[in-house]
Amino acid sequence: MGGWAHGGSHEQGFREAVTTVVARYAQNVGLREGNDGLSDDEVFQGLTAVVHVTMPDPQFAGPTKTCLDNPEAKMFVQKVVLERFGDWLDCHPAEAETITRHVVEVAAPAPAATQQAVLAVLTKADENKNHPYYYGTTLADVAQSSGLTASQARRALAALTAAGKVHTTTYHGDTQVDLSQVEPPWAYTYFLPRSDLS
Repeated sequence: MGGWAHGGSHEQGFREAVTTVVARYAQNVGLREGNDGLSDDEVFQGLTAVVHVTMPDPQFAGPTKTCLDNPEAKMFVQKVVLERFGDWLDCHPAEAETITRHVVEVAAPAPAATQQAVLAVLTKADENKNHPYYYGTTLADVAQSSGLTASQARRALAALTAAGKVHTTTYHGDTQVDLSQVEPPWAYTYFLPRSDLS
């Protein structure tokens, strides 16, 4: 049986391995301090990759049956990338530093100007708060309206939430949301300026 897989276990193994290698390298060379890890969203910003595996008996999952579901594919890809990509970074220090510095910059706390831009978007959108179908602004809308990437908007929202300037809600009312776990389509999490609570 054959077929094309769009996402799945091989992609998951690739993302986890690359993220692990880059985070470890950044810490080893002193570009990132502490034990807090990097997210794959941060590591993969601006990265395009094709992961091709050939499976003798591929298993597919998902509604369209195009998502590879073989756990051995994840383990194999992860093992190879952990070994080979780590070796490649060690053998190419200039390129490794360029990659790592880019990732560390992406993962840096959102600048005050970025936070202000995001807060302005939320405040403007909050003018619709009396509309019966207005819940708040999604992360995707925040990013698009402020001209930021999803990662930048997420970091700004995390900083604003920690500072008490923004809160989150869902269809079911106010809730605590771990922003590191907010993934597309961000359809059920909304962000509101804290003034909405007053």
